[in-house]
Amino acid sequence: ITYPTYNTAASYTTGTVVPSSDDVTHGPFNIGLTFTFFGNNYTQFYIGSNGWIGFSAGQTTGYVAQYIPNASSPMNCILADWEDLLPGSSNIRYTTIGTAPNRKLVVSFNQVPHYSCGTNLHTFQFVLNETSGIIDINYLSKPQCGASNATAGLVNSNNTNGRIVTGK
Repeated sequence: ITYPTYNTAASYTTGTVVPSSDDVTHGPFNIGLTFTFFGNNYTQFYIGSNGWIGFSAGQTTGYVAQYIPNASSPMNCILADWEDLLPGSSNIRYTTIGTAPNRKLVVSFNQVPHYSCGTNLHTFQFVLNETSGIIDINYLSKPQCGASNATAGLVNSNNTNGRIVTGK
């Protein structure tokens, strides 16, 4: 895990809109490439309205950030900002950019309000890189809502292995 300065992979307002609401999971959507995550290959993904993307159906719609892995966390997923977010009809978008073997899946959360702090707008983006398997999470805005916490990290498919992003 590194903390580089970045340029966004695509505009936060580029791609297919995923109309969303409170505490839901959307998908599956086609990635547009094959992505390897914890040694497994995936061609589809899911979006959790509470700040995560994953590769398995039936994941929790929970919104309370916790240490990972645990029985209440989403599994087989990438958590950028797992907390109680409240996206609307056009705050989430996804697109696949580039050409093989250097394509990227970009999933953007743009100005998504926090459920309890509606003026706190969260803007971040997941970037899955085809050949390298590198996962970039670009944060533009990640305000704190009172004492509530958020979780960032990775969790494998059977919830036995997690990687946290320290300080998140």
